[in-house]
Amino acid sequence: MTTYDCIVIGGGAAGIFAAITLKRDRPRLSVAVIEKSRPLHKLTLTGKGRCNLTTAKDPLCGIAKNHKFMMSAFSAFSCADTVDFFAGIGVPTLTERGGRVFPASQKAADIAAALLREVKSLGVTLIAKTATALVTTDTAGTGGIRGVDCGGTVLIAPAVILACGGASYPATGSDGGGYRLAAAVGHTVTPALPSLVPLVTRENVSELAGLTLKNVRLRFDKPVARLIGRDCPGMNLDVGEIIFTDDGIGGALAIATSAFITELLHAGDGTDSGAGDAGIVVHLDFKPAMSETQLRERIGREVAVLPPDTAVSQLMRRLLPAKIVAYFLARANIAADTPITRVGENRVRDIIALLKNFSFTLVGTKPVAEAICTRGGVSVREINPKTMESKLVAGLYFAGEVIDADGLTGGYNLQIAWSTAYAAARGVVGCNVRGRGVM
Repeated sequence: MTTYDCIVIGGGAAGIFAAITLKRDRPRLSVAVIEKSRPLHKLTLTGKGRCNLTTAKDPLCGIAKNHKFMMSAFSAFSCADTVDFFAGIGVPTLTERGGRVFPASQKAADIAAALLREVKSLGVTLIAKTATALVTTDTAGTGGIRGVDCGGTVLIAPAVILACGGASYPATGSDGGGYRLAAAVGHTVTPALPSLVPLVTRENVSELAGLTLKNVRLRFDKPVARLIGRDCPGMNLDVGEIIFTDDGIGGALAIATSAFITELLHAGDGTDSGAGDAGIVVHLDFKPAMSETQLRERIGREVAVLPPDTAVSQLMRRLLPAKIVAYFLARANIAADTPITRVGENRVRDIIALLKNFSFTLVGTKPVAEAICTRGGVSVREINPKTMESKLVAGLYFAGEVIDADGLTGGYNLQIAWSTAYAAARGVVGCNVRGRGVM
């Protein structure tokens, strides 16, 4: 049997960074990373291939679930530390609007290449196998970590960092395997749900697919409205962009909103795409910067300069993108060819009301396999927030998306990966101080 000081399961951002942190802190440690797929494959796809690797904002402001759990890890390894680390391995960064931090080259591949160069130079062992089970000091799965079973080949180690991701992007190897490994040794795993994912509507919106609406607002009725940003201090989902899909809405605003309502949309259904009969009503404001009075004045000005026989559809094209005009007028129950002179005061009120409050019913999300990240994972109640060590199995640590903590788009989820990986690596090093003999 081959023996290591520490085994990391998962060659994604969290796993690779944990291995680097370990070897930098204790060069004599023997560290292996088990990865069944291509290391850092998912990382190269993030940020549309640009890799939004952290944020210039307070990272706690972008954590959608269990932000209190993340306080210690962010304190130990901050967003500024992330920027400094990558600068130190030859990857300078730049900060864009909204505090989004990218590699200056705008290439996620440069981040992956730099990390893998560091892994190689530090002497980390990469093992192309699948971890099938955690081996503990007793058959009941309790006690302490003894090693990792890779389909009959057992690798021995007194410390294991479980960092094999969530359930999104399964083609990259992130298929929920870490949840199964943790559950097998007694950990509570909350259901894997899609987060940062397009939303599915009851209404047929297929004719609008591909349409982008900028500077719109999404509003929810109470009590759903109280969930938006509840665990995300300082978060503002006020105005943004949505993109219609074949069966609902995507775009930055809708995707960010999904992080707060995914549990409601999937309550009790046990699937990736259904909210039950009720659904969640969302109200779309096409003109959030204008009051109803201002809209009325705007419409009046447009009518004044148009010929009397102009169809109402032509008027609406001055207020909305052409692709949505027919859909909008059908919802208002107004024939598209109605002359503007025959659109009475009541109809004008209907148009204004719909511009400010165009409702859809959300009934689900796209599947978790299509989500940017996963909501759910190993319960944070069973993890020490300072060291990321299991409270149930000594010597077992967690890092990254396998933990039930997730954030919004904007670099927050990768910062979770870096910070939890750092905490886990430091926790492993601390085992020696506590007399558990990692070194």
